[in-house]
Amino acid sequence: MKTLYRICFAMFLISVLSFPGRAQSTLFNRTDEPGYGCGDLEGGYASDLSGYRGDTLKFYISTHALNYDLKIYRYGRTKELVATIPNVKGGIHRVMEDDAVYLHGCNWPEAARIVIPGNWKPGAYLAEFPALSDTINPVLFFVKDANTTNRLLVVCATNTYQAYNMFGGKSTYTFNSSYGGPGISDNRSDKLSFFRPFNRNHHSQVNRGSFAAYDSKLIKWLEEEGYDADVVSETDLDRDPSYLMKHKVLLITGHSEYWSRNMRDNVEAFLNNGNHFMCLSGNTCWWQIRYEDNYHTFVCYKHNLEDPFYGKEQGTQEWYTIKRENPFLGTSYQHGGQVNYTGCLPWTKGYGGYIVRNSQHWAFDNTGLSEGDTLGYYADSSIVGYETDAALFKYRNGMPLPTGSDQTPLNFTLLGLSPADFQSENLGNEWSTMGIFKYNRDKNPNAGYVFNAATVRWAWGLQSHTTKVSLMTKNILEHFLKDNFPPRFTSWWPFTAGSEVCLQKKMPFNYRKIKLQQGKRISFRVSAVDENNGHVSYYWTVNDTLVPENGSVLKFNSSEHPLGLNSVRAYSFNSKDTASISWEVNVMAAGKDIKIAAGPEPTFSTGKLFSYSPLVEGNTAANVHYRIDHIPDWMSYDPEENKFEGTPDIDAPQEDSICVAAVDNLGNMDFETFKIHSLAELSVMEENTRPADFELLQNYPNPFNGMTKIRFYAKSTAVAELVITNLKGQNVRSFKLGQVNPGFHDVSWDGRNENRVPVSSGVYLYKLNCVPAQGPGYSIVKKMSYIK
Repeated sequence: MKTLYRICFAMFLISVLSFPGRAQSTLFNRTDEPGYGCGDLEGGYASDLSGYRGDTLKFYISTHALNYDLKIYRYGRTKELVATIPNVKGGIHRVMEDDAVYLHGCNWPEAARIVIPGNWKPGAYLAEFPALSDTINPVLFFVKDANTTNRLLVVCATNTYQAYNMFGGKSTYTFNSSYGGPGISDNRSDKLSFFRPFNRNHHSQVNRGSFAAYDSKLIKWLEEEGYDADVVSETDLDRDPSYLMKHKVLLITGHSEYWSRNMRDNVEAFLNNGNHFMCLSGNTCWWQIRYEDNYHTFVCYKHNLEDPFYGKEQGTQEWYTIKRENPFLGTSYQHGGQVNYTGCLPWTKGYGGYIVRNSQHWAFDNTGLSEGDTLGYYADSSIVGYETDAALFKYRNGMPLPTGSDQTPLNFTLLGLSPADFQSENLGNEWSTMGIFKYNRDKNPNAGYVFNAATVRWAWGLQSHTTKVSLMTKNILEHFLKDNFPPRFTSWWPFTAGSEVCLQKKMPFNYRKIKLQQGKRISFRVSAVDENNGHVSYYWTVNDTLVPENGSVLKFNSSEHPLGLNSVRAYSFNSKDTASISWEVNVMAAGKDIKIAAGPEPTFSTGKLFSYSPLVEGNTAANVHYRIDHIPDWMSYDPEENKFEGTPDIDAPQEDSICVAAVDNLGNMDFETFKIHSLAELSVMEENTRPADFELLQNYPNPFNGMTKIRFYAKSTAVAELVITNLKGQNVRSFKLGQVNPGFHDVSWDGRNENRVPVSSGVYLYKLNCVPAQGPGYSIVKKMSYIK
C-alpha cells in the first residue's frame, strides 16, 4: 500500500511539473507574493558568490522537480544560454524553523557542479531550475577573468540582498523576521548565512534591493551602449582589492547600503590611485558590516552595543558615527530621506525628479537641460526614491553650495536637488542632492573623481537610451574613462538672483538673462579652476562669433550688437578639455535712465554683519530688479529682501566693491560701483626712516590669480630677502635673494607655500628685508590680495 501511495504521489508531482503553466526560476520580480521563510521551499544557492575561470562552483537546489536540466545563462545585453547540466536529481529539502538556517545555512546536498570554462565572458550568471512559482530566484553568481582588460567594474549590492533576505525565517530587519531562535536581536538576526537562497518574496523587495530591480538594468544598459564591464559581488570588493585595481571606473547602483571596512578602504585607495567612482546608488555606505566564516556569514548588529566588537574597528554600526561618508561620497543618508515610497512624496504629486542645478557643468553637455529643468521624472518609474542621500547645503547668490559642516568637500558641485522626507507627505528638511567632486583634492592632486546620484532608483532612468538620464550617465562615464576633466567655473558676473517654487519648496536661482539698454556697456567676468592645479585659459564668443578678448573679462558694448536677444559665451580650457557658460543679453532701445539713490556704508569690519539695500529714485521697487555685476566673496544677495548681506572674516580683502545695476520693466537702468574698505587696522608699520634708495613697489596684478610680480629697487648693493606671510604673521613663502646689485629686481610668486601647496584666497603681506654693505638694515611691508 505504501508503494502504491508513493507511485500515485510521484505521478501527481510529474503531472504538476509537466503542466504548461509551470514556471522556471526567473529573473523578473513579483511584488505581491506573501512572506515566507520556512517549510517546503524551493530555491538555490552556490558554494560561493563568484569564481575565476577554472574555479569549481557547486550548486545546492531545492525544487519540486524530481529530475531536471540546470540551465546557466549569462546576463548582459540579452540573457544568453551558455551551458546546460542535464539530468540533475531534484527534490524538496524542507526548511525547519528550529534549524536556524538563516544563521547556519541550509546544508543541502550538492545538486550539481561546474568548472568555470575558460571561454566564459566575465559577468553576472544565473543558474535556472524548475519552480512552481515565478517568484523563485535563480542562483546568482559572478565569473571573473584574472587577465581582464575591461576598464569598467560593476559591483552588485549583494550585501543588501542578504540583509533583507529572510529565507529560513530571519533577516536583519524586524518587519520580515519570525520570533525566537539563536543569534537574534529582538526578532531579527545579527548574523546571516550566504549558504541559503536569495529570496524575493516581500512586497517591497523591488525597492529594498534585488538583482532584477537595479543591478541588471545597469548591466544591460552598459552592454547595449557598447561597454565591456566586469561584474562582481560586494564580497569581492572586500576580499579581492587587486581585481578592483585592474579597472579604471567603479560603478554601483540600486541600494548599496552595507559596506565593510575593507570595502571602503579599498575603494578609497582606488580613488587615490587616480581612478573614478560612479555611485548610482542611494542610502549608500550607511551601515558598517563585517564578514565571518571565510566570507560565508554576513554580520550586522543593529543594536551595536550587543556586538562583541563594539568600540573596535570592525564593530558594526552606522558609518556616520565612526567615519562619515561625506568625504568619501559627498553625501550621507543622515540628511537624506524617502520619496515615492509608502505614500511619502508620491509621483502622482510630481515628486521623483531632480531639479537641475549648475547646468553649465560638463555633466549636462548635449542633454539640453537648463537651470531649473526636471531630470528623471517618469511617472511611476521616476529616478528619485525610494531612499536618497544628501549633503548639507546653503544658497549664495542663487546657487546651492555645500556648507562643509557635515564634512562634505567644498568642491562638491551640486547638480540636482529634490525634496525628500520620511513616511509622510509633509516636507521636512530632508533632500536628495546629486553631485560630483574630485576626491581628496586638497591632499592628493592625482586622485580621481566621484559622481554620486544619491538615489536608489537611478537605474530606472536607463531603460531607454534616449532619456536625459541615459545621456548624462554616458557623458560622465566617457569623461571618467578618458580622464578628461575641463576647468570648473567657480564664479561669474553679471547675474540676477531670484527664486521659484519647485515641488512645494522655495528654491533660489541664479539667472544669466540680462537686459541692457542700447548704448550701455557691461563687463562679463568669469573665474574657473583646474582641479589638478593646471593652467586655465579663456576665450569668448558673441552670437557664436569668436571675439578678440582671451582673458577672464569681456567688455560688451551694446551699441555694437543688434537689438533683441544676443548670446554671450565664456569658454575655459586646460590641457584636457573645455567648459563653457553662457548669458542671454536682451539689448533694448534706449529709454529714460533711472538712478540708484544711495550706496552702502563705505566701511566694513571683520566679524561684523554688513548689510545694504539699494533704492531707486523715480520708480517703484515693484518695477525694478537688480543685477549683480560684482560683490565680495563673503557677501550674498537676497532678492526677496532686496538686500546685500555678509560677514567678512580675517582673510577678506581690505578693499573691495559692490557693482550693481537696477533695471525696470521698460529697460531703463542705472549702473553703480560702490567701493568699500575695511576699518581693521593692520598691525604693520612701514619704517618711517626708510631711505629713498630702497623702494618696494605694489605687486602686479593685484588682486591676482595664478602669478603676480613683486618689484623692488635698490640704489646700492645689499643682501635682500623677500618674505610672504598671512595677516597673522605666519610664514607662507620666503625668497632668499642673496646679494643684489643696484637697480630694479623682480620676484614672481605663484600663490603657493613652501610645500608648493596653493594658498587660500585672502590678503597677504610681503616684506622686503635689505642689509646694505654700509649702514643699518631696513624692512618695507606692503599688502596684496590673492583670489582663487
